Amino acid sequence: QQELKARTGDPCCEPLFTTDGSDRLLRETPTANLFVVMEGIVCTPPRTKTLDGIASRTVEALCAQLGIAFREREIALAEAMHHASEWMLSNSTFCLAPVGRVAGRPVNPRGPIFTRLLRAWSDQAGVDIAGQFAGY
Repeated sequence: QQELKARTGDPCCEPLFTTDGSDRLLRETPTANLFVVMEGIVCTPPRTKTLDGIASRTVEALCAQLGIAFREREIALAEAMHHASEWMLSNSTFCLAPVGRVAGRPVNPRGPIFTRLLRAWSDQAGVDIAGQFAGY
């Protein structure tokens, strides 16, 4: 991870784990669960293949509350790079965070679904989660 940060010059850079082989199925980062939005559906790798995090369950519950489709499924890196309109990470430390770059390519950092989920999470927690990021 330190080598990756040094190569990219980005102190917030986080490695994205994938499977070996030609499919390169998405998994997670060392600290967070991954979500991509494809065709309006929030997709995440199967929990049988990643850490079943509390924050991940919160994202699923918020999707249900907001009427946003949610699906656990295998996601190939190439598929996500071509079809994902939003990328985000969740964990218990920062709750929900946008992803700005994947494999060196910029991606939509704050799409409408991310914005709705973060607002709902902030309302539920009674704290401005986005405001807490302002200092970083």
